[in-house]
Amino acid sequence: MIGHNKAAILEALIKEIEGESEQTLSAAKDARRCAIEAPGAMQSRHDTSKMEYGALSDALSKRMEEKDLAVALLRKFQPLPVYNNVSIGALARVEMFGASGYDDYFVLPAGGGKILTMPEGELTIITRESPIFRAMEGLSAGQRFNFGIQNRMRSYSVMDVA
Repeated sequence: MIGHNKAAILEALIKEIEGESEQTLSAAKDARRCAIEAPGAMQSRHDTSKMEYGALSDALSKRMEEKDLAVALLRKFQPLPVYNNVSIGALARVEMFGASGYDDYFVLPAGGGKILTMPEGELTIITRESPIFRAMEGLSAGQRFNFGIQNRMRSYSVMDVA
């Protein structure tokens, strides 16, 4: 049985993404300041730092907007307490054949790739775009699937879904 608390996971994930968003905002402001202070084309015809810092600031600002959108999606998301198959909102415990232990995944609409350490153990956040989600989407506890990692197909089993 998967013992993770979905509400606590969502809260921890939102807090982590908000922290990253603040850091990204600070870096974007620093890059914008550097772009303003860098010599322009009239001051130095070979120095491209003004343009490079400007592009960096724009990219960081866009990344911050993506993080803010992820937080908004996660705040609105209300997972069901229990799921019968792997779908958005489900917790899935997965075992790779030939290996000891298991991995826990929480399928959410945003925040994919984050690994959280919760009191119940470590788990990975995945989204519907995740290759492993696509491989196990719709499966129930006890069902097997194959998934390629580093050009090697491996067999997995869904141990539990909640």
